[in-house]
Amino acid sequence: MFTGLWRRPDFLRLWGGRTVSNLGTQIMQVALPLAAVLVLHATPFQMGVLRAVAAVPDFLFGFAAGAWVDRVRRRPLMIGTDLCQAVVVGSIPVAALAGVLHLEQLYVVAFVSGGLALVFDIASQSYVPALLGPEDLVDGNSKLAASGSLSGLLGPAVGGSLVQLLTAPITISLNAVSFLFSAVTLATIRAPEPAATASGARAGLGSFWRSIGEGLRFMLDNRILLVLSAAAGLFNLFDGMIFAVYILYANQQLAIPPAVLGVIIAAGGIGGLLGAFVAGLVARRLSAGRAMLAALVVATAGEALIAFASGPVAVTASLLLSAEILVGLGASVFSINYLTLRQVLTPAELQGRIHAANRTLVTGLVPVGALAGGLIGQALGLRAPLIAGAAGTLLVGVLLFASPLRTWKPPA
Repeated sequence: MFTGLWRRPDFLRLWGGRTVSNLGTQIMQVALPLAAVLVLHATPFQMGVLRAVAAVPDFLFGFAAGAWVDRVRRRPLMIGTDLCQAVVVGSIPVAALAGVLHLEQLYVVAFVSGGLALVFDIASQSYVPALLGPEDLVDGNSKLAASGSLSGLLGPAVGGSLVQLLTAPITISLNAVSFLFSAVTLATIRAPEPAATASGARAGLGSFWRSIGEGLRFMLDNRILLVLSAAAGLFNLFDGMIFAVYILYANQQLAIPPAVLGVIIAAGGIGGLLGAFVAGLVARRLSAGRAMLAALVVATAGEALIAFASGPVAVTASLLLSAEILVGLGASVFSINYLTLRQVLTPAELQGRIHAANRTLVTGLVPVGALAGGLIGQALGLRAPLIAGAAGTLLVGVLLFASPLRTWKPPA
């Protein structure tokens, strides 16, 4: 009855834990900024800072995290980060119930949680090839992306509704519970994990830094991976500019209530879910390079629609919902093919460092974009960073179109 990855119980445990954890994280993606807006009355610049501090750990610690992941067993590391996440995120509802919640605590939680998510994601992306063979990676990554998109579909809608019913801080407690569930499912995986390389396990500090350089050199020497990292990094720069003020803009200037805003953001999960199902098919029809280029065009169209949405609340909400679907679809097809390409092109002993180098280069510009979006919104109005961000994403499409990716095919 069950075939393929459905007959891999260890992968199903990983997948199930990730699905529940992703659902909690998506709920928090709405609840945390709404806590800043509705409970602590944050300004546009403060919203930009909140988004920026969540992404700063990727830039500060990405390379070191990758080298660390390559030196240890990945599953125990993932369990540990899940448990730490539960404690860190759970501090928000505790502080709110005690009447001592402040914006500074949200900054600290966003920063620490971002650092823990960095370690978990690198370890997870490096661990999947240990559970699956190369022939199953696209299927496995697609299933993980599909559950992430489904969580993105349900989480924001549930989160927005719960914020109206229970307040934002109490809603955030669900994310803490989801991390505990993920830790339990990871603990039940039975497949033996290959030990870290002997050199990695015994190396000192000097070798640690050399290993970081080795991973970075591998990525910089591979033109395909380098171009993709540059394109994804620029897209995230301008995307960060947009979404630094997006929730504030939609709630205050467009008068969209939290529950409706949650449904709008959840629409990105519809696009992401669709992208997870078609990513492999599109890659086979167009080649991975052209599939990623087409996906970026679709996502850019969605960003532009966000910037220029206007009119009555019903019309504006419909336009934003459509935009979220386009962004989710494009981002899903792009990220699945990009992740699979990295996993295939990277030797097993470099998996952690390459995923970390990519994440550092790709997300290192998010804080810059978020701060820029907050400053532009503070100075010129909330729509200005949306327009600037949408215009900037057009440059990314030009970069990819002019790169070798458009005609690249894997070696026979």
